[in-house]
Amino acid sequence: MGLKLPSWWCSGTGSRLLPLPDCLFCDLPVSGSTPHTGAAACNSCLASLPWVDPEQPGEWGETSALYYRSPVRELVLAAKRGQGLQQLYLLAELTRIGLQPRLQERPQAIIPVPLHPERLRSRGYNQALELVRPLARALALPVLPHAVLRTHRTRDQKSLSAQARQHNMQAAFRLPAALPLQHVAIFDDVITTGVTCHALRKTLLDGGIRRVDIWTCATTKY
Repeated sequence: MGLKLPSWWCSGTGSRLLPLPDCLFCDLPVSGSTPHTGAAACNSCLASLPWVDPEQPGEWGETSALYYRSPVRELVLAAKRGQGLQQLYLLAELTRIGLQPRLQERPQAIIPVPLHPERLRSRGYNQALELVRPLARALALPVLPHAVLRTHRTRDQKSLSAQARQHNMQAAFRLPAALPLQHVAIFDDVITTGVTCHALRKTLLDGGIRRVDIWTCATTKY
């Protein structure tokens, strides 16, 4: 996809002062790491990741950075399970790298798909919120994690049929107050059937927002 890597992936800045980090994919030392988190990946592994072709349109109109394939799949699962902050930080940076150059029209704000309060307490964080932070900073856009409420704790979508997923997400979200916005983007870690993102999109459109884009870290389709 002609991926342009940020300078800190290649420069080795600070390598004389700090130990070289290991690539989270191949475990070999790399010459640079993120200045904010220390998460790292070597240039060879970055280039070989399953990046979504910028010319490939999403089946549901979404924009995704990566395909949900190995080794991205393992990073996403580790991030969801709280098994490693480095994996979460690296995924967040990969999301920024993959999405930022492709966004022609910027929304007024980003809304991460919310978790139910019980799930948020058990997990300790909303992975969608954490994954979109670097992109939001790069685009200078506000993130609105409390703009939409998850009204009930839905079952895990992976184990459900397409029809059951639709039923599972009925009335799953609520807009507590009207948003003075015309164009927003919703963000989720992975899009599979699209049911969750479209349920959230419908809630926002019904609430008066005119345009709702869908951004994700990874996609299982195309």
